[in-house]
Amino acid sequence: LAQAPALARYSDALDALDSAVAVADAEGAPDIGVGVGGQYSRDVKERSFLIELGIPLPVFDTNQGGVAEARAAAAKGRMELRHALATTHATFERAYSDLLSAYHEAVTTRDELMPRAQELLDKTMAGYKAGKFRYFDALAAQEEFVETQEADLQARAAYAMALAEVERLIARELHDTESAAE
Repeated sequence: LAQAPALARYSDALDALDSAVAVADAEGAPDIGVGVGGQYSRDVKERSFLIELGIPLPVFDTNQGGVAEARAAAAKGRMELRHALATTHATFERAYSDLLSAYHEAVTTRDELMPRAQELLDKTMAGYKAGKFRYFDALAAQEEFVETQEADLQARAAYAMALAEVERLIARELHDTESAAE
């Protein structure tokens, strides 16, 4: 699930929020200014060397509001990520459980129910042709076979839908399970 599309967007969003916190912190720090220069006085014919150091005193503006706002936004983003992780994990667990159930139903229908229905139909039709069964019995066997085929198709469709949901959640194909229900 690490590559899940539902979670991928949070990585960039959290990076942006962390950057906003760093910017807000930097805006609250005082800018230290340094200046160097020379001066010549014509009256006294003297040269002097000047060094200027400026340190603003952050008495009134330390950007505490901006820092707090940025940190709150970052905390909110992390909470949203945790919620998305929990939701995605729960959705995946449910989808995977549905996939396993659909797989077992499809395999059971294909391997057990369809052969039995086919055998029943074949025996009933042979018995009908030999005069052992009535026309109604042959129709009932055909109806049972068609219902079993429909159940088989529904089981395969449910498997395909469950597989598609799991693949959507993990953003990749699962090759190993596809041929099992065919």
